[in-house]
Amino acid sequence: MKKITNTLLIGIFIISCSQDPKSKQYNEETIQQDVIEFSEDEKKTIMTFILRESMVNIFSGDTNMIDLKTKTYGEMISLQLKFEDEQRIKDSLERVEEERRRIILEQKQDSLRKLVEITVVDIYERKRYGDYGSLVPHIKINMKSIKSKKVNSLRFEINVFDKKGNELGSMSVKNNDSFKNNDTGTWTLNTYDDLYSVLKGSNVNEYTYGYNIKSMIYDGELIELD
Repeated sequence: MKKITNTLLIGIFIISCSQDPKSKQYNEETIQQDVIEFSEDEKKTIMTFILRESMVNIFSGDTNMIDLKTKTYGEMISLQLKFEDEQRIKDSLERVEEERRRIILEQKQDSLRKLVEITVVDIYERKRYGDYGSLVPHIKINMKSIKSKKVNSLRFEINVFDKKGNELGSMSVKNNDSFKNNDTGTWTLNTYDDLYSVLKGSNVNEYTYGYNIKSMIYDGELIELD
């Protein structure tokens, strides 16, 4: 009888020792001991899952969220890895969609640049208020209707780059004058403009320029890209 009892105890001990720790249910009080045999990546995955679900419970107000106490550590690892895989796919699709939108917008810009050409022709400083005040930068821009169609209410963005192609800043410009061929305007930069410190004391030849048309009335048709 004693021999049978000892055999049963040994069997129970072996079964207990061989139990997969991932099959244990989550316990907030014993988690540090429960995961001691797990790899560092598995521990990190479990803690990330717990934190994510806890934050969801706090901020969503959804009473049907996962009850952590009903999950085993193995289930937590699987659920978190599945979530990360799905998130990677979602992020990848969003990047693809963002790139698609960027290409479409650039194609539209290219078509508008064939209608209106914008060129920065000069940068200089002068006092804003007659003989008083400090010198402030002014930017002189030429706008050309390539096909000699009438252009009204032209709104665009000027981008300034250094010689290496790094963008230094941009400014939004609106021209309310109508023109069929060329129109040249000068805009004063204020201290809060992105390009104020870039263009102050500068020469037009120090930089290269680009432009994006935001909206215009071209040959009687309103075109908007915002």
